[in-house]
Amino acid sequence: MLLRLINLYAQIFWKSQNLIRTCARGTDIPPLAVSSTPEEWTSSGRSLFLHKRYSQAIHCFKRAGLRREVKVCEAYLLREAARSNVGVALLNIQQRAFITAAEAFADCGAAATGNERRQYYRTSADCYVRGGQDLTAADTYLKAEEFELAAKIYRKAGAFDRTLHVLTDHCPMIPEKTAADLWMVCRLHYCGGSNDQ
Repeated sequence: MLLRLINLYAQIFWKSQNLIRTCARGTDIPPLAVSSTPEEWTSSGRSLFLHKRYSQAIHCFKRAGLRREVKVCEAYLLREAARSNVGVALLNIQQRAFITAAEAFADCGAAATGNERRQYYRTSADCYVRGGQDLTAADTYLKAEEFELAAKIYRKAGAFDRTLHVLTDHCPMIPEKTAADLWMVCRLHYCGGSNDQ
């Protein structure tokens, strides 16, 4: 009896606040949920992506039919996973995780244009560096039009011919001091007689 009385008072309260509507038997009941449109899924996905909620954004972009955005979110998720391994997993596992993320970002860069393309390639190259793949990182920095970083990484990897190639082809886009330092290192390498690269 007490439970019925509480339910009755609750129903009166909710009705008075216009928070519920009581429907008689046999009448049409309004739908409780409406499917979201692809535009709404896209908007939610972008918001979640900006807040770095990549797995939820993937769900939204899949519902919106945006395969490219799904791949971008997956790349960011892979990079997050790789970063979470740092200092926890063995070095070779950490490196493999970064290489996997780098490959995903490179795929995104290949499908993009303009600044977006350069950004994905830059992120890919950064991941390759952390994965210990210096030559691939330098090649990817070139695709990102990050000529200074490409030259520095080629030099770090001991690829002096490639370092010189970047210096000669893109010298105006490399800071003068960096270019001078790299020219000097290349001269010392070649004058030292170690001509194996």
